[in-house]
Amino acid sequence: QVIAFIKSVKAEFEYPMVADIGCGNGKYLKIIKDNAQLRGDVYAVGMDMSANLCKIVANRKCEVLVSDALLIPFGDNQFDAVLNIAVLHHISD
Repeated sequence: QVIAFIKSVKAEFEYPMVADIGCGNGKYLKIIKDNAQLRGDVYAVGMDMSANLCKIVANRKCEVLVSDALLIPFGDNQFDAVLNIAVLHHISD
């Protein structure tokens, strides 16, 4: 489903920028990076609060930043799409 979503974004934007906020171990970033139809056309960057998980993502050769999901280090309207899978239940009131 993630690939189908990213492909729909790619159909709308020539070189889309995608943020994976709360990327964990980078599972979806790696899927995007390894997909032959998306490779080179989609810029994806992950963000997670866990420095240890970000190290795993970096070892997978994906772009990643240590960041709070509520305080990402990007301005408004910087991304064409956002992934936020299984994250909301980790955010407190």
